[in-house]
Amino acid sequence: MKNKLFVLAGPLSWYGFTNGQREKLTRGIERAPNIMTHFMELSESSMNEAVMVSDILFAAYRDFPNSSNLLTKAAFYQKPILVSDGHLMAERVRKYKMGEVVDEGNIVQICNALCRMLDPKYFDKLKEQARWDEYYNNHSVVKLREAMSKLLKTL
Repeated sequence: MKNKLFVLAGPLSWYGFTNGQREKLTRGIERAPNIMTHFMELSESSMNEAVMVSDILFAAYRDFPNSSNLLTKAAFYQKPILVSDGHLMAERVRKYKMGEVVDEGNIVQICNALCRMLDPKYFDKLKEQARWDEYYNNHSVVKLREAMSKLLKTL
């Protein structure tokens, strides 16, 4: 994957890393010519720009039971996304066929999934199966307002 560019953007949670692991990761990133980092908070417009120019989105978070607006961005921009298993994001990625799901923290599965996703034929196949528009429509602000209005009418 040396001919691919990887961008690690957004705050990195160093919690759980030993000092040795932090140093090893930092040295590895510094030596890798194809990895760019920006470990600070991104504005919404910067995040949208990063998603727009990306080929694959990586959201394989550790112990993250919630969803993320990154799924909505993936759906809107029709980008394949890689998430970790066991929580809501995995359920939604499977249901709407928007990408790949890997066991949380399984580096081998993550690498294998990324290799599959980097295959030029992957996106063509995904475009036939993915239900990006349905996901985006079901999880839009308009749908939220409709659901809240309906809920308030029943109270």
